[in-house]
Amino acid sequence: MVKIVSTVAIFVNTLWPLGSGGELATYLYAKLMQDVGVKPIFIINELDEIAHQHKFKVISFRRVGRGKYSISLDFKALVKILRDVDVTYFVASDLELIPFIKMFINKPVVVHIHSYYPLCPIGHMYNFYRNKVCDGSWSDCAKCIWRYEAQRRNFSEAFLSTTLNSTIGGFFLRTLRLADAIIFVSEAQRRIFLELSSKKGVYISPEKTYVIYNPLPDLKPVEMEGDDIGFLGGFDPIKGFKILYEAWKKIFPKHPQNRLYVTKGKPSKVLEKFGIIVYRRLMPPIEILRVIRVVRALAVPSLSPEPAPYVCIETLLYGRLLVASNIGGIPEIIGGLPGVRLTPPGDEDKLADTLEWILSLKREEAVELGLRNHEGIIKRFDNSKSVKQLIEIFEKLSSR
Repeated sequence: MVKIVSTVAIFVNTLWPLGSGGELATYLYAKLMQDVGVKPIFIINELDEIAHQHKFKVISFRRVGRGKYSISLDFKALVKILRDVDVTYFVASDLELIPFIKMFINKPVVVHIHSYYPLCPIGHMYNFYRNKVCDGSWSDCAKCIWRYEAQRRNFSEAFLSTTLNSTIGGFFLRTLRLADAIIFVSEAQRRIFLELSSKKGVYISPEKTYVIYNPLPDLKPVEMEGDDIGFLGGFDPIKGFKILYEAWKKIFPKHPQNRLYVTKGKPSKVLEKFGIIVYRRLMPPIEILRVIRVVRALAVPSLSPEPAPYVCIETLLYGRLLVASNIGGIPEIIGGLPGVRLTPPGDEDKLADTLEWILSLKREEAVELGLRNHEGIIKRFDNSKSVKQLIEIFEKLSSR
């Protein structure tokens, strides 16, 4: 007999709109769960003002350590809460608690993977030491992490991240063997994860893995008021800004009236010479609309095999064209839609040609393709189906 699940404990680092795609998907799932009578209880690492803006029960426990290398000390309070839930649901946070829950509380453990963490300690599966997609070897891990972090952090922070992630970081991957179910967001992500985790010496049974496509946020088409290009990935090297920059420089002499809008970066006179306008971090969704309104397309030239980036889905929901890398779960999620063009990752010439095509379109042509993108992504995915699949996994595990 199937047991009806009434309460789920959700372990996540922070609450949307903080965080990234994993936090957004978790927020949407929590709302959908509530709509069908399942009560979510959020257990987060830091309790801040964002928590009071949500209608969920939110709990934060005292922790010691740094980031994912911290641990809660309030075990008694944690046990008291978890005894009254049906399922524990981890979203790339607090994975160190999985052995504790399996040994002392005996509740089903479901892990939802939205990036490549913990297979890759920094979540990208891109080898910055060899400048190619990672093949799963531990041998380059420290050198890769250092190359990546040294571009983003000061020396002491980069050194600490490299040391921890290339040593203790492997522990978190091993905790997945204790999970009762592991959920991925695309078939491409699951395939990569299963192939490379075994290469790292951690076998994960395919029978306990599932693919559920992320729920769609409720976004409407936005009137197209400009003819420019947008990029929301900042200067993070994994997001492909350098490739986009080189591609843009190739076409800018032909389109000096157009602008490339970049978020999460630092304004620069050098970039402004090429019509590149840089904003600092914009909080979604209201501030992001400042960019969406003036662009006809967004670029997602990622170098890593991203599982199912929300920026691609949101671009289509807003009624915009999209040029993205043909890698990871991207073609699986949005490939084949009329206003989508996929290019090889790292190929600045193909990216430049595609941007040239987008800018050459008449405004009415761009608007029409954008609206067809919106209609296409709405038809492709179904939120009620996604949450139903998730709850069915919860019920299956709870009934054992």
